[in-house]
Amino acid sequence: MENQLLEFIVRAKTYVIRNNPVIAAAKVGSKEYYYEAGDYKYLLSMFGNKRMIGQEIVWYKQRPIWGMSYTSRKLTDIIPEGFDEFLTSALLGVSVEKPFRGSEIYVREKFKYMCYSVGFASYFDGKEMVLHSNKVIYELIFSGGSIE
Repeated sequence: MENQLLEFIVRAKTYVIRNNPVIAAAKVGSKEYYYEAGDYKYLLSMFGNKRMIGQEIVWYKQRPIWGMSYTSRKLTDIIPEGFDEFLTSALLGVSVEKPFRGSEIYVREKFKYMCYSVGFASYFDGKEMVLHSNKVIYELIFSGGSIE
């Protein structure tokens, strides 16, 4: 897959994570985040919180060329303090080699983030989990790839 596209995906994801650029949602009940640079455009749409469905799409010259879908759930009613900040920090580990979610393992205090994937940017699936005090409290399953 073209390196320029992979670099754009990483820039878009880190921009969205750091800046939280919410736009007026076209889909009722969703939160949408947008980034563009040159001929590339990125849109993240999410529904829900405790149980969430999300989709990321990248366009090049107005044509959709890459996407990822995911579903997640929080596995406890009481989310430990610091969870959102921890997950945000873990997701900043996204890389050109694996432009899906965060790095494979990220640990801070009692939190541990793990992300496993199979495939390449053109066709992949995977799972991420967050543990707190060695107990899984959150999981997300993702898949995606090139759009032709």
